[in-house]
Amino acid sequence: MEGIAVSAAVIALIAFIVSLFKSSFSRLVVIANLFAVSLLFGPLVIAMSRRTNATSEPKQLWSRTLQQDQWQSMNTGSEYAATRQVTFAGDRVIVVFDAGFAPSQPPKDEWPVSTYRLVSLDLKTGEKLKENTIAGRWGSVPYIYPRQDGLIDVQSNPQRTLNPDLVPVSDRKQDQGN
Repeated sequence: MEGIAVSAAVIALIAFIVSLFKSSFSRLVVIANLFAVSLLFGPLVIAMSRRTNATSEPKQLWSRTLQQDQWQSMNTGSEYAATRQVTFAGDRVIVVFDAGFAPSQPPKDEWPVSTYRLVSLDLKTGEKLKENTIAGRWGSVPYIYPRQDGLIDVQSNPQRTLNPDLVPVSDRKQDQGN
């Protein structure tokens, strides 16, 4: 793309120089063309002259293993689901994942129950600050969404609203506080 842009700039400049030597063009048209070409290609030339070839390398800030065991549902299944299982709330990273079957299971004709872990991590260090579990229908990992007030909506049955310490917050208490 840079080569094409440079080629176009060179062609435009050559055309401008050739137009200077033609007697059929008035000097006012030549000045207007020069102004137009400089407006068109000036920012490109400035951007290319300031560009550095060095790309910044990603720096790993921290890494955390949240589950040691192998479990079939650790794979999120899609990029969409993955973006709904990690969220930021203030200075916390909140993660939810399927931690395995719940200790007690319903009768065989009902859907199995899983234990879903919610983990609150410090944004700067990755240190695990709080952990909470939710029992829910197997295969239905709750999605989590940040709110502008710093709370987290957990799409589960029943719907939950948590603070970054994973403590439930009732909407009634929150409405009275405002």
